[in-house]
Amino acid sequence: MTDDAVAVLDALGWDSAHLFGHSMGGQVAQRTALRHPGRVRGLTSSASLPGDAGALSAARYVHLGLVATLARMKFPEGRDGDIALAVAATRALASPAYPSQG
Repeated sequence: MTDDAVAVLDALGWDSAHLFGHSMGGQVAQRTALRHPGRVRGLTSSASLPGDAGALSAARYVHLGLVATLARMKFPEGRDGDIALAVAATRALASPAYPSQG
């Protein structure tokens, strides 16, 4: 996928670009920067693990208590349930340094 990203730059006629990747795209962007450093002006990786994290080492970034809390959440179908889920997930993800405002 890193070579595909560089192929897009080539097709556009661009020597380099700022890369943004979210989730797995963040890992692809990180690996593109490592594999083709001269083609990357800047990098933003959002909601992503480190680019060198394999399947087993990625487990160290998973908080099992949070996964269990999120899995137990049940909400009704529809808009009200969607809103309640969003508020509950925000509260579950909040920390003392960044408390939930909702």
